[in-house]
Amino acid sequence: EQKMVPTTRMGIMAELRSIFIKAKDYMKNEKRKFDPKREALIPVIEKKVPLRVHVHTARDITTFLNFAEEFDLNVIFDHATEAHLVKEKLLNVPIVYGPIVFSRRGTELKNLNSSNLKYMKGLLFSLTTDHPTIPIQYLDLLAGLSIGEGFSEKEALSLITINAAKILGMDDRIGSVEPGKDADIVIASDHPLKVSSRIEKVLIDGKIILSN
Repeated sequence: EQKMVPTTRMGIMAELRSIFIKAKDYMKNEKRKFDPKREALIPVIEKKVPLRVHVHTARDITTFLNFAEEFDLNVIFDHATEAHLVKEKLLNVPIVYGPIVFSRRGTELKNLNSSNLKYMKGLLFSLTTDHPTIPIQYLDLLAGLSIGEGFSEKEALSLITINAAKILGMDDRIGSVEPGKDADIVIASDHPLKVSSRIEKVLIDGKIILSN
């Protein structure tokens, strides 16, 4: 509505290709003048950090998979509402999935449904509330919905713990209780995804900071 370019999906992809081509040319220039925008893309091009892409539809997911292959990039998809429709293409692509409960605003979210979770098995994904779209404190409720779609309690909990850590590349430090990892632990009265469960203790760096 502001008449700003690009205004179409093809225009957006053309703009992105132009940006990455210029960044690669910039990297090759040994006498380059410092450009902070292009410098910021160097770690992405060198695959030191992944390209985080917000997408919803299957066609946009496919488009960015092709883009990532073209420029040899590591990619992580955020939202990926229709990931279940192109599951076979996403076996090696991390996904920050959701929120799985939200209003179906516009055509991009027409296939939004928490029941799609059952088709996500086999993919590396974690759940997100997209805070503040849904407040972060309801993350456990979203994970609980996966149990109704065929996930075990352990699998459901992994969607907001170890899977998220793996996607962030931090699973050597956080995401599970193991020797050598950060000693940040929450102790609950029952399984943490049960609504009747109460928090009994919280430990940070191995020290109790809350005890009920």
